[in-house]
Parts: sequence; structure tokens; C-alpha cells
Amino acid sequence: MSRTVHRELVHPDGPEVVRERISDSPAWIREETVGSGSGERSRGKEERGDLKDLDSGEREAIRLSVQEEAGLLIDERAGRTVARMYGIKVTGTIGVLGAATQKGLIDPGRAVRDLRQTSFRASGDLYRWLRDKRQ
Repeated sequence: MSRTVHRELVHPDGPEVVRERISDSPAWIREETVGSGSGERSRGKEERGDLKDLDSGEREAIRLSVQEEAGLLIDERAGRTVARMYGIKVTGTIGVLGAATQKGLIDPGRAVRDLRQTSFRASGDLYRWLRDKRQ
């Protein structure tokens, strides 16, 4: 994840449960610096003005995704739209949890309850879709 996204997730005003999970995250979740790494050489894309309308966390996440030639987990609608304009494959939190539910890795009811303890917000339809998702 980008440095800005990491700062947003561990901010003292954010939900405690999120701060705890980030501080105890697995080793494969790490903070990356935008502008470093091998993906920068193959970037080959000019930054578009569309990024200026996004917040700093979304801008940096999209830049990092382009740099690393990676998919992007992003929930904010405007950010998803801009990411797709860059050719980035996007998914959201509910999509990831839906896939985990289908594979039998998580209980969707508990996932919805846990999400409600965070600052994450989704429509009732998306929460119902996740709850109804079964193997």
C-alpha cells in the first residue's frame, strides 16, 4: 500500500479496529513508495489530469498501481473510474469479501458485522449481496 494510504488507515481519528489490524498485518502487506521500484521503468503512461480531483490517498494508490503494474483495491467511485481509465483492474472491499465467501474462507454475516465497526460504508444492497453470497 502507498505511504499515504497507510497514514490514513492508522490515523488516530480512524476506527481503532482498523488501526489494530494494520499494525498486526501480514508481511505481504507492506508500505511502498510511489516512484521507486521496477514498475516505474515500464510505466510508459503520462499522468492524466483526472487524478487532480481525487484525494491524496486515491491518487497515490493509482500511481502505485500503475508503477507496479498491479490491480487495485479501491472503493470510492470516482477513484475506481479514474483507475479504469489508466487500464487498472479494480475491485472493491465487498468484491474481495464476496470471493472469499465463495471459497469458504469467511462467513459473510461476520464480515458485514466487522465492516460496520469500521469507517467503510456501502449501500444496503451491497451488504445484502455479500450476506447472500454462499459457496
